[in-house]
Amino acid sequence: MKKMAQAYLLGGVNGVGKSKLFERLQESRPEMDVVHTASLLMEWLDIKPGDYDSLRSLPDRDKNRECGNAIRARLARAAIEQTVVFDFHYLNLIDGVMGPTVEGAWPAVMNGLIMVDARPDTVYRRVRGDARDRRLFPQGRPLPAEGEKATIANFVGQTRAEFGRLAASYALPNLVIGNDTPLDTAIAIDRFLEFDKRVRSEQ
Repeated sequence: MKKMAQAYLLGGVNGVGKSKLFERLQESRPEMDVVHTASLLMEWLDIKPGDYDSLRSLPDRDKNRECGNAIRARLARAAIEQTVVFDFHYLNLIDGVMGPTVEGAWPAVMNGLIMVDARPDTVYRRVRGDARDRRLFPQGRPLPAEGEKATIANFVGQTRAEFGRLAASYALPNLVIGNDTPLDTAIAIDRFLEFDKRVRSEQ
């Protein structure tokens, strides 16, 4: 079996702060290949870059299957000595409906899973402070604030459970990184690098 690059999924819910962590990782470790999975999938499916509505409109099973295919293909092109980190969602929340993001056994090719985590109130505050329309809540029938908060709390809880399920199913090393404060963001890269070093030493 062909050896592949060292590969990790680094995921979490919308608004948990993954983008900032990825920026910091790219700045501090430019030799690592940081892959934004949604962009990779749009390129794989020949969808115009940034056209998230077209991506969301695809049937979940088809989209999830092709996501796995795109990730495998990306790893097949990577040099063995590379470390490739994929931005990921362990669950999706679209228009108030949660759904899976994994179809098939492709997570088995990963060397580890990382979840960026935060309290539901932190996530809600970030989501509501963001000008982007993430389409997390039902369209056309707005929820009251308490309903939105409950939706986010459920999303966070279910994502934690799915992360644990995937890690256990594939016997993968895993790490949870708390990201509630700027200080958490500052130390997260060090925690990831320590995790990467440990995983390599145990292979």
